[in-house]
Amino acid sequence: MSGSVATADGLDRTQSLDTFSSIDHISSILTNGEAGHSTEVAGFRVGELSLPNGESYSGSLLGNVPEGQGKYVWSDGCVYDGEWRRGMRNGLGKIQWPSGVLYEGEFSGGYIH
Repeated sequence: MSGSVATADGLDRTQSLDTFSSIDHISSILTNGEAGHSTEVAGFRVGELSLPNGESYSGSLLGNVPEGQGKYVWSDGCVYDGEWRRGMRNGLGKIQWPSGVLYEGEFSGGYIH
């Protein structure tokens, strides 16, 4: 789940995405009712995850990674809302930084395209 997103504040917005690579970690979050909620349909889960680092994801997952439509909120207030493929931002989406700067458009492999 690599792939940086250029940011107005110079911070790399991919570090938190690596959290999804730990299947055991996500499985424990999904099975703990206090940490998240999900509904499973044909391998997809749709719900909300509260990550230990204070960040959150809400949307669809396939297995244990974002797939389809979802929203990720970093602990500093940065928000990505859009399409995901194999755990990376891919397709149409928008990312907004706490400063108010907004990018809306295409993402490919986790990068602004």
